[in-house]
Amino acid sequence: MKIKIVECELETEIGIHDFERGRKQRLLVDVTLDVEPRFYGDDISSTLNYDIIRNFILEQSEYQFNLQETLCLKVLNFVSGLAGVNRACVYVRKVDVYPEVREVGVELTTDDLRVLQAGGP
Repeated sequence: MKIKIVECELETEIGIHDFERGRKQRLLVDVTLDVEPRFYGDDISSTLNYDIIRNFILEQSEYQFNLQETLCLKVLNFVSGLAGVNRACVYVRKVDVYPEVREVGVELTTDDLRVLQAGGP
């Protein structure tokens, strides 16, 4: 079973360029989770409550990040640690950083996480 959160919007201070410093930027975050199919009946306790994922993403507006990679990895670490999650993919993107570019983003998966935890390629 897949659970998806698409275009969760937050604003946070992120970036390394002078024009990005000291102001919040709008970001969109997508999360796709492969979870154990354990949905039985119409009861939230039988599945993954995606409110906790949404809330975690929105809480990141309280922090400052230099790199999108850092934010993406933080969300990936959180969601991949949830009970029942077998695989996760997180896509973070800035949507207003360059006027001629629709979005600039980073995508990480649990496969990337395993490589990073093992010390890189």
